[in-house]
Amino acid sequence: MDSNTTWEEYWSSYDEQNVKEVIKYYEEFWRETHVLKEYCLKGKDLLEVGCGPAWYSIYLLKKYPEKKFNITGLDFSETGLKQARKLAKIAKVNLKLVKDDCKKMPFNTGSFDVVFSFGLNEHFEGKDRKKVWDEQLRVLKRKGHIVALVPYKYSPFYKLGKFLRELVKKWSFGLEIAYSEKEIKEMFPNKKIIFYHKLFLDSLFFSIPLPYKYSKKLRSFARKVKIPILDRFGWVMEVIIQK
Repeated sequence: MDSNTTWEEYWSSYDEQNVKEVIKYYEEFWRETHVLKEYCLKGKDLLEVGCGPAWYSIYLLKKYPEKKFNITGLDFSETGLKQARKLAKIAKVNLKLVKDDCKKMPFNTGSFDVVFSFGLNEHFEGKDRKKVWDEQLRVLKRKGHIVALVPYKYSPFYKLGKFLRELVKKWSFGLEIAYSEKEIKEMFPNKKIIFYHKLFLDSLFFSIPLPYKYSKKLRSFARKVKIPILDRFGWVMEVIIQK
């Protein structure tokens, strides 16, 4: 199955989202990823790459109207973008959406203060694995930031969660190759890079194939669990790269 088919099927499996639920969920999400929030709030012209239904962008626009963000969402999935258009209309926010390839984006060099993504860069291999980062750097303004969430290669929680979903044939994300700090540093030896690790225990419950109502309750509980000593081996690695 090619990547286009994988993501069209994945986004079509989502029910239409309620704006209040999206805001509530991402309020919790941003508390967990405070570093990402910090950097996103520094910019005005923002790009979400691989946005799908653009929940993150819509959250920012709805939650911080005083910032007067100019946010663009880019994705190649028409199904994901269709959901984004509906949700943006319901939320009454102005979000520009573009259907295109994240490896060759239709934007001028130096267009954005912040380029952010959640669950994008790990879905590439070979030469494309670096190309997707390079293209994000290209469209950044000078001293702008890439802000990305990627799975951590050495996380036992990530490995277990992926194994469980693959075991019961419930892995929905196609090709996914987790990152280490070393790989990203080797890609950009002359860039300032900051890494943060987060436990994201709720992702493990997301990986356990339970009925949605039970999975939702478990994930809500797991988001409240704070075990700082385990963050270093958490599911997620936050990556900030300065141009």
